[in-house]
Parts: sequence; C-alpha cells; structure tokens
Amino acid sequence: MRPNTIQPHNLINFIASKDLIETFDSICSYNNQTRTSALIKLMRDYINEQSPIIRHQIESTQNLKNDLSNFNQLKLQTETQNHPKPTKFNGYKLRTDLNDPISFFSDRFIEEDL
Repeated sequence: MRPNTIQPHNLINFIASKDLIETFDSICSYNNQTRTSALIKLMRDYINEQSPIIRHQIESTQNLKNDLSNFNQLKLQTETQNHPKPTKFNGYKLRTDLNDPISFFSDRFIEEDL
C-alpha cells in the first residue's frame, strides 16, 4: 500500500532499541513489506482502535456535565422554593425590582403603604 502522493507528508524519527528494530525489520521482510508501510498500518490500526474509545469518553464526560448541570439547577430551584427571599425588613418593604447596584444600596427599602 503506497501513501497518497497528493497529500503532504511528514518525516517521523524516533528512537527505539536496536533489538526491537531488528526484530521489526525481520518481520517486515518476512511479510514482504517496508518498515514505512508497516508503521503506517500500525498507526491506522491504532487510530481505528482508539477513536471509538475516545468518542465514548467524550460523550460520557458531556453526559456527566449535563447531569451535574441539571442537578444543580434542580437543587437551586428547590432551595429557592424552600427559602423564598424576604420581602420585609424592620417594617419596610424590600424593593425587589431594582437591578442598579447604586439603587440597591441607597433605595433598597420603601415605606409600607405610603
């Protein structure tokens, strides 16, 4: 199997023990294939083997994140229902419609039934 010459190629160098290389070369010779073709086949086999495993791990992680998010939302809803925000403080009605931080500090309370 020859690599597609249209695609760009990269030279890969790595260090391996002399015994391992000699044994690998002997097996390649016995199978009438080059070292390059054998290594490319090994790389493709590894990709084919690992891709579904990695895909499953990513899906499992995403499912876990979704489950945790749903749990936290449910927990927050339950806590909000069990502990509603106060509407009065020392006889004054709390203003809950204010989003402005300055108003929060200066106009937080209004007198009841003015």
